[in-house]
Amino acid sequence: LAPGAGDGHMKCDKCDVIVSRLRETQSAESRVAELLSALNKAAQPAATSPSLSDVPFTQLPPLSIECRVCRDEGIERTSRAFVLAPPVSVVLCGNRLHSAAEVSETLIHELVHVYDLVVKQQDFSDVNQLAYSEVRAAREAECSSALDRMLPWLRRRCTRNCAKSATANIFPDEADAAVDRVFEKAFQDTSPLPASPSSTSLAGRAYSTIASVFR
Repeated sequence: LAPGAGDGHMKCDKCDVIVSRLRETQSAESRVAELLSALNKAAQPAATSPSLSDVPFTQLPPLSIECRVCRDEGIERTSRAFVLAPPVSVVLCGNRLHSAAEVSETLIHELVHVYDLVVKQQDFSDVNQLAYSEVRAAREAECSSALDRMLPWLRRRCTRNCAKSATANIFPDEADAAVDRVFEKAFQDTSPLPASPSSTSLAGRAYSTIASVFR
């Protein structure tokens, strides 16, 4: 669930600064940069391809990402962020975010949704397609800590729970069943990001690090 507004939340101007830095980061390990790059590449052929000529993202490169104070009503009531369309844009709720890490996590989550909406052309008014995207977004954002990546069962449980909670915001009576239906396929779909390192290699790396401390 998205954290609510309260003491410690950041001002929107600080949120905007963090977003600008994330957009400018060109590190190979930056998932924000990887997702934005994938969206930019998708927009280029769309401009000349009849089959993709109506994709909203092509109307607004680069993608608009806005920080603002979100309301306590409607779809904004429980959200840290959301996607608007058309044209496609991302809104981050500065009054629900408390740190640069939360801004990064939330932006990654929403960019996965934008990719699914624009490139995969998913219809989020369909509960199964929304659930599919929520699984992918949770896996890359809320459930992508080093511990989650090291323990696959923990990451899967975290992803399933987060996806059900997010899908329930729109489809409260159908969310659990929809996430269960699409979970396996969606969890394995890492596009456009590279697959995560295997749990074996991560565990080995952690063991080597710990062992070196006690030598």
